[in-house]
Amino acid sequence: MTSEPMITPFADNRQNNGGLIVREANKSARETDPTFGPRFLRFIQALEFEACGEVNRMRMVRGDRSLYPPIVPAELRSASRVRTVTIARKWCCHALYTHRAMRGRLSFPKIGVIYNRDHSTVRYEIRNIGQLLQSHPGHLWVAGYPNVVAAAERAL
Repeated sequence: MTSEPMITPFADNRQNNGGLIVREANKSARETDPTFGPRFLRFIQALEFEACGEVNRMRMVRGDRSLYPPIVPAELRSASRVRTVTIARKWCCHALYTHRAMRGRLSFPKIGVIYNRDHSTVRYEIRNIGQLLQSHPGHLWVAGYPNVVAAAERAL
């Protein structure tokens, strides 16, 4: 089975054919966007892995016996609206936007491409976690965030 080229619009990549990137249909935007080098892909993968692990640990500590199984990194890019998945996704979006290694490289639309979300959703998630970090640093859904970022930094 051959993969056909697919044209995808990216507003911030104007040098390639007037804002259009031609990429293979079976490759994701993360694999074809020149912004994401191997170092940044490692950071994103480590961030997703640690976020899922931390949320799963928090569920166990809290005694959550819900029907949902532990979350995995692939779920962060799904359309799932389960609370644990959305919290891990918010952590990842906030870390990608605010981390010093990523600053200036990833805009709301680019983070949205990573997690299959609209840029306004990403903006809301980043603002939501940022406000929680400032106003309630001991809140259950914010307490594990520094551990996630520190563990992902080791991947850089």
